[in-house]
Amino acid sequence: MTKLKVKRIEQYSIWILLSMFEYGRALDIFDCRLDRKNIVVYAGNKWVNIGRTIVHFIIIIAYWDVMPSVYFDFQITPSNFLRLFSIQQIISVALLSTALLILRVRDNGKLIKIINRFIKLNKGIAAITNKNTLFCKQFLILSCLKGIITILGYVNELPTLLNLESTNLNKWFSMTIAVFLWLGSMFVLDACYIGFLIMSLMYDNLGSYLQTIIKNMKSIETGNKCGTSLTKYHRLRLVCDYSDKLDSVDQIYSCIYRISKEYIHIFQWPVLYYIYYNFMIIFLLLNHSIWQYIRNGYVDIIKIFMVIVKISNLALIIMCANHVVVKSEIPNQLNLDIVCSDIDMRWDISVERFLSQRKAENLEINILGFFILNNQFILLILSAIISYLFLIIQFGMNGGL
Repeated sequence: MTKLKVKRIEQYSIWILLSMFEYGRALDIFDCRLDRKNIVVYAGNKWVNIGRTIVHFIIIIAYWDVMPSVYFDFQITPSNFLRLFSIQQIISVALLSTALLILRVRDNGKLIKIINRFIKLNKGIAAITNKNTLFCKQFLILSCLKGIITILGYVNELPTLLNLESTNLNKWFSMTIAVFLWLGSMFVLDACYIGFLIMSLMYDNLGSYLQTIIKNMKSIETGNKCGTSLTKYHRLRLVCDYSDKLDSVDQIYSCIYRISKEYIHIFQWPVLYYIYYNFMIIFLLLNHSIWQYIRNGYVDIIKIFMVIVKISNLALIIMCANHVVVKSEIPNQLNLDIVCSDIDMRWDISVERFLSQRKAENLEINILGFFILNNQFILLILSAIISYLFLIIQFGMNGGL
């Protein structure tokens, strides 16, 4: 890859991260400012934070004013299966959106600390491996793919939010609040995906660096390097050098593990909301498409396409979470059984400490203790969707509503 292409990838990656940061600030997800010179995030003013908290609770109260109109509409319209499912979706999403807003206010300080730790970790990994984790083609492609899927989701769901009505407030005011809360929830989920992506790339980068260390250590073990024999002094110096590098990698692995657990703890509710919300949308779209086909013999291609988009959205974040776990287990798959005790004991001690620490750090992306995000969960989702399809088709064959 030429230097020009590397530079472009770096510029695009920086633009994506800065755009997400400024978009999050605009949606009031976190109150902080970025020092671009030192690349550090600082918390906002204390009194401004108090003001933001008050505004957030005013928004919650105003948003819940749209709920009576939903109930009234359900009472007027004949209650069938689809209406019941729709009302459940609206109420549950409203509850979860409110809960997420409260959690965002509570976790603002923790989120700022995690951002700074990500920045510090990236600098540390780049210094050791001479490779920047964030400025690579994989990060750019996967970020753009998630952005495209998110925008397609916006196109499908925004019209529904624009039809919300309030009993006491101005329609445009209630609609603005609903869109504001919804965009904030969607941003948190996109930020969660980016976090998983960054962690997986960090683990991948360190895994590749470990493989390079092992390859070089094997040449030291045999006493040859690049076809030339090594003296005992050079072997001793290289063993000590690689022992120090392994200790540094061990510290970074431990830091990534700790930040991963904190990150999962903060974002477990948004991920649960994300999965539930997309399930509701998928089921409603499938319901509408199947009933339209049964009654009119017409297949709505747009609805089917949006179902595929929603399933892709779920699959993408689950696969990314699974990738974090897979890449964190790279050290367990490497052959670190290289004996250099005849030269110096430091390497053997470093390897023993490194492996014992990795065994203690068993990373699992567990959401509220209910389920583990891995690729098998995608099969569970598809199984649930297929079961729902059979249920709706059975209703249609029997003439049920």
